Amino acid sequence: MGRRIFNYLHTELSLLAGKRIPRMELWEEVGEHCDPRALTKEQALRFLTDKLGAASPVVKAFRHWDPNRETPEEMMERLCGTGFFPS
Repeated sequence: MGRRIFNYLHTELSLLAGKRIPRMELWEEVGEHCDPRALTKEQALRFLTDKLGAASPVVKAFRHWDPNRETPEEMMERLCGTGFFPS
């Protein structure tokens, strides 16, 4: 589950930045606070809130995201096969 949460965090921050942010830099930054492989939604939300503030649309969207449900990107990848969306 931690990897899915990290992937979602990476996607949301990349969308906010308007470009694909380097995964390794984000991995290291998250790793300063917790283990990215075991990242929980609460830890990711705390990370986002610290970086962006509680009023950020990304924080609000992340708060409502259910990590137990597929994202639209994950659903398309499953339906179309792996490699459809580069990670």
